[in-house]
Amino acid sequence: MKKIVMITLLTALLSACSANQLNDDAAKQYHTEQPLTITIDSPSNIEANTETPINVTLQQNIAPAENVQSISAEVWMPLQPEVKKEVALALQEPGVYHMDYTFAEDGIYYLQVRAESEQSDIMPTKRLIVGELSEEEQAFLDGQDKETEEDHSSHH
Repeated sequence: MKKIVMITLLTALLSACSANQLNDDAAKQYHTEQPLTITIDSPSNIEANTETPINVTLQQNIAPAENVQSISAEVWMPLQPEVKKEVALALQEPGVYHMDYTFAEDGIYYLQVRAESEQSDIMPTKRLIVGELSEEEQAFLDGQDKETEEDHSSHH
């Protein structure tokens, strides 16, 4: 008797599960993230005390990002991380922002762009070399490159 009740319950449970099949368009009903991508374009040779043009291109789904809620940039030297400067970006055309920045002295700089849309936040950082590097800066740069190589080799 117990076996008959158990088999009946299991049959009812399995038939109830199979009746709840997914619709063919179920994947369309879920939110799919459309992340921002940023490209930072700067000259390869940057001189101190010279206005340097930098363009920032934002894309979303391979098209210019037009729903950007906020965008900002910061510049700092890694050997002086406490001295960060906010830099304004001006919209040139849909998805393309521009800034002119004058680097005060030779050295290594980081430029971080922060962009936010309804669906995505992104903060890429680009390293820029301005003029000639001191021995201390070259040693720092060599150490950073070595750490990067070690990080990549440990993943393979």
